[in-house]
Amino acid sequence: MIFQELRKRLALQYALTGFAIGCLFPVFAILLELIARGNFNGWFSVVELFSGSRIIWVVASAPLVMGVVFYLLGRQKEALLFVNQKLESAVNERVGKLDQAYKTQFILNQLLQISLQNLPLKETLTQSLDLILELPILSSAKQAGIFLYDRPTNSLKIVAERYLDPNAGQFCRLVPDGYCRCGAAMRNNAIQFVTCQNEISSIQRDQFHGNLYVPIEVDGQLEAVLAVYIDENTVNDEAWNPLDLESVAGDLATILKNRINEEKLRLHSVILNHITNAVLLADPQDRVVWVNPAYTELTGYTPDEVI
Repeated sequence: MIFQELRKRLALQYALTGFAIGCLFPVFAILLELIARGNFNGWFSVVELFSGSRIIWVVASAPLVMGVVFYLLGRQKEALLFVNQKLESAVNERVGKLDQAYKTQFILNQLLQISLQNLPLKETLTQSLDLILELPILSSAKQAGIFLYDRPTNSLKIVAERYLDPNAGQFCRLVPDGYCRCGAAMRNNAIQFVTCQNEISSIQRDQFHGNLYVPIEVDGQLEAVLAVYIDENTVNDEAWNPLDLESVAGDLATILKNRINEEKLRLHSVILNHITNAVLLADPQDRVVWVNPAYTELTGYTPDEVI
């Protein structure tokens, strides 16, 4: 136990080293004095030497003096090591935060790039979910899913999922308004996080690791809910940053908004191409840029002749 404590305390190690070095001074001084006198009668000669010479007493205090000096040097060394450890810890923490911020920003950029690809919505959201699970703040995520809001039924329908167990997956195909925390996020339009199984739902789960639900809004209207099953300790970690979740929600909202606009444009195109009324579109300079088939049938002018 004593030796273990000595290994921990650098100052005590220095003090013992100084004491050992200091012991050499009185030993050599006594030997030299006895050799000079030439009459060594055992310990009696040593006692006589100490009683007759004050210099020997001064030299004999060397172990104590050296021990104190080396102890102070050890304390200074400990202080320097402590400062270096704090600086190293601060630097490593800062580097970790910068690395986390870089990874997060890289993933968010990847999400925006996915929104520009001409992929089916289900595949787009599935790829997005894979990227979301790579976020540093969701490193403990075990399961996840994205639910789209269905206005006619006022419920959530799962469209993309990762690692959901069959039991939860069966009950989560369609989530009515207010049911479980998915429904609560849909109703309140606020991030939901719970750690109690009784709070979360009526579905019995063998393993429960905390649940996080993020509503996705487009122009103030709910369009989807992101559900992630994470370790509850993750939320209590200092590295936890809810702003990253808001950024993810913003990117998913951008993806959904683009798809909603594309769907509207597709519907408008279908309508304009099939109505019986002539439609002509012009730019601000009154130059014709498009006409529908009914315009050609009613006027006899082809698009090439008009545009």
